[in-house]
Amino acid sequence: MTDTPELENWTIERLLALIRDKTPEDFTLEFKASEALAKTNEKKKELAKDISALANSAGGTIIYGIVEDRSTHGADKLDAGTDQVEIPPEWIEQVVDSRVHPKINGLRVFAIPVEDSDQAMVAYIVEVPQGTTAHMASDNKYYKRRDRTVSAMEDYEVRDAMARDVVPRLDVEFEIKRVTDNPLAVDVTCFVKNQSITAAEWCVARCVVPSPLRIVNDGGASGSQQGQSDAGWPVTILYFQYGGIQTMPVWQGLRVNLHPQPGLAIRLETTEPGTYLLGWGVTAPGMGWRNGEENIGF
Repeated sequence: MTDTPELENWTIERLLALIRDKTPEDFTLEFKASEALAKTNEKKKELAKDISALANSAGGTIIYGIVEDRSTHGADKLDAGTDQVEIPPEWIEQVVDSRVHPKINGLRVFAIPVEDSDQAMVAYIVEVPQGTTAHMASDNKYYKRRDRTVSAMEDYEVRDAMARDVVPRLDVEFEIKRVTDNPLAVDVTCFVKNQSITAAEWCVARCVVPSPLRIVNDGGASGSQQGQSDAGWPVTILYFQYGGIQTMPVWQGLRVNLHPQPGLAIRLETTEPGTYLLGWGVTAPGMGWRNGEENIGF
């Protein structure tokens, strides 16, 4: 996932840096030629589709004015830009508001004058927040961004998006620290964070440790079991529980340490340097298991 800057920090220099670095498109970043912004029904339909797809996924950024290298999917060059007299920022907002339902709150549009042109020609940055529900495009379909493409959502994906603020939506985050005296060992602290306005009274999380990583300290896990990954590799699954009468619910935006005592962490070590996938899962009231993974290098 590309680490994109806040909207107010977008400048022509940042756009040129994306081009210089050949930054690729990904799940949250898309490049579009300026010609994608036009007052035809087809272009308006495409605009609504692309923006609703980002809102239905994780949110992200669309840059109108950077041409994509089709072979690498990276930023290739700036084009001539869009005439902001003909197509002002408000026009983009109005098209999206009229063609995406329900309305996407928090959408932001910013114009950056293109180099060597008058102030009328601009590149447009459109920042799309993750929606709190599913957003339907003007063709009465729900779309989602998958890697670098946009496709229609499955029924369960629509229902999951609509439930974002009805039930908790937790993610597990890892904080990884190197062990000073052992380059092949790390300490992993596990946190859970809620993205929904609905609090989680309790949760159960798991950390999936692949072989050949060795668990030196389980970080106070409440239980463990042996299993297999989807690829058939042996794994050890550590379980952590949070919640109870004397604990605070996991409110929206709150980052909660899953270990029973401050300072505890999972210590992992290996004799085989490389990159491994550390998996996670979490469930809470009204929420099925939500899973993910993170690369960890030794």
